[in-house]
Amino acid sequence: SYWGNAITIRTNQYRMIVESNKQGVNTNRVELYDLSDDLDANKNVADQNPEVVEQLLKHLPE
Repeated sequence: SYWGNAITIRTNQYRMIVESNKQGVNTNRVELYDLSDDLDANKNVADQNPEVVEQLLKHLPE
């Protein structure tokens, strides 16, 4: 996915992309990729892994 403004959080297994704009981050627009199974980050698995999304969102800058 390409967003003009986004924040990316990466762990050994996951990469999460969150939309960001002047008002802050939009946690309703999140993409999550399981890099252990999808190295090219083609399949968004955010809906199937809400607990991972929630955990990674805690690492966003205030």
